Amino acid sequence: MSNITEEQYRRLKSDVESAKSDADRAEGALTQLMQRLEEEFQCGNLKEAKAQLTQLTSKAAKAEEAFRKAMDTYEERWHPQ
Repeated sequence: MSNITEEQYRRLKSDVESAKSDADRAEGALTQLMQRLEEEFQCGNLKEAKAQLTQLTSKAAKAEEAFRKAMDTYEERWHPQ
């Protein structure tokens, strides 16, 4: 079994405490994001959020296409070339 020096122990302890602190912050951030997801989009998990994103993306694409068609019709009618 190899012995470590006191300095190595302190450095290792500091690294472990830092990693634990980072993990706690990440967990808190995740909790906040999941609460926001629930409050703003009524999604209880990431699977529901992805499904809703797919649906909203599809609606946005359809709305964009409808706008382009309406704009083309407008251009043809009011700005003939």
